[in-house]
Amino acid sequence: MCSEGVINITAKRGDGTGYNRDIYTPGVVTHSPQGYYEVREFYVPDYSAPVDSLAGMKDLRTTIHWAPNIVTGEDGTTAFEFYTAETPGTYRIVVEGLDVNGRLARAVRYFTVE
Repeated sequence: MCSEGVINITAKRGDGTGYNRDIYTPGVVTHSPQGYYEVREFYVPDYSAPVDSLAGMKDLRTTIHWAPNIVTGEDGTTAFEFYTAETPGTYRIVVEGLDVNGRLARAVRYFTVE
């Protein structure tokens, strides 16, 4: 079972000074959220464009592919495709995720583009 929520605990000091977030209080962690962030879709270049229109453009991205919603099958495997940058070299793949029980998983692999 999964639920989401917020716990807000407000307390007043007994000395009548009221609440002051700048006063150190042992055991109290004050968190001030910086605002709402709207999730954006990861940019993927349109490789269906004619090759001539892309001539002279270098692909200098440091993050080649990012997909936050990949789900594996019952056997724990999945497949997906992406384009690498045109620069030859060794690329690093980092896969991170959670299983249905909330356990973390992380794997790092390398492959070479010639």
